[in-house]
Amino acid sequence: MSSDGHVYLQGSTSAADQADRSTSVEVHDLDQLIRIAENLRSKRDALQKELEIRNMQLRQSSENVDCLARDLQACQNKLASACWKAKYEAMESFLDEDRQQNEKLLLKYEELLAENSSQKVLINKLNKDVSVLKEENVNLQNDSDKWKLMFTTLKQLTESALQFGCLNYLSVTTDPSFWDEVVSSAFKGADVKVDEISAEQKAKD
Repeated sequence: MSSDGHVYLQGSTSAADQADRSTSVEVHDLDQLIRIAENLRSKRDALQKELEIRNMQLRQSSENVDCLARDLQACQNKLASACWKAKYEAMESFLDEDRQQNEKLLLKYEELLAENSSQKVLINKLNKDVSVLKEENVNLQNDSDKWKLMFTTLKQLTESALQFGCLNYLSVTTDPSFWDEVVSSAFKGADVKVDEISAEQKAKD
């Protein structure tokens, strides 16, 4: 019996040892799990902080991008405004030069028009002068014809008088009454001849 009891006691002791060892292992595993959990928690916190930092940096980057976009848009607006201003100034300068050129051309045209008017006045005056000269030329021609006819008539009368012996040469040249008659007859004949010539000239014109 004692033998059985001893065996039983040994068996009980072995079971208790195993239970202690098992408990010890479990406690050790629990501590290890706790350390692992704390380690994981620490890593999680670190990752969360890093994520917050990254999110903050991302927000800052986004704000910077928005700021840069606004600055870029402002620069583009300024550039477009400057381009339009330059184009407007260039066009205004071109139009001003064109306007000045047109004013010069207008002044030149007015000068030419005034000069043309002056030339027309001069031409009209010259035409009048030419008409007067033509008339004077006709009058001179008529006077010349009168004198030619007069001297021709004088010559013919003188030759006739000498030919028929009505008067000698000396009496012809010294008797005033003879010369009065001769001159009167000569002018009458000249007037008739000139009238005939004028009528012929008018008929030709």
